[in-house]
Amino acid sequence: MSDQQRQYLYDLGYLEELSGGNQEFVDGLLETFLKNIPEQMEQMISAYRANDLKTMGESAHKMKPSLDLFRIHSLHDAIRFVEIKGKEGINDPQLGRTLDEVQETMRQVMQSMSKN
Repeated sequence: MSDQQRQYLYDLGYLEELSGGNQEFVDGLLETFLKNIPEQMEQMISAYRANDLKTMGESAHKMKPSLDLFRIHSLHDAIRFVEIKGKEGINDPQLGRTLDEVQETMRQVMQSMSKN
């Protein structure tokens, strides 16, 4: 994967700036992200499949800070859409496709981060 493709998926620039150049801090956050995001994704997808929209929305809400920290811009609107529909309790026909998009993008992000 090229740096340009990786940049599209996520950007560590903000995190590196925030850390003041402390690579151990950045590495620790990456490790935590890679450890926790699969479980968060599973909770969100499982809640959707169980028609537990409130829990689905809460899971999306919990993911937002990580997506913002790692600058995963391609999911900015999607994760907020899932969160809002969960809060509203609306099983929008777009939810399934949006969750598929979130899941696939996160798979790519995690795969790319794991290679670094």
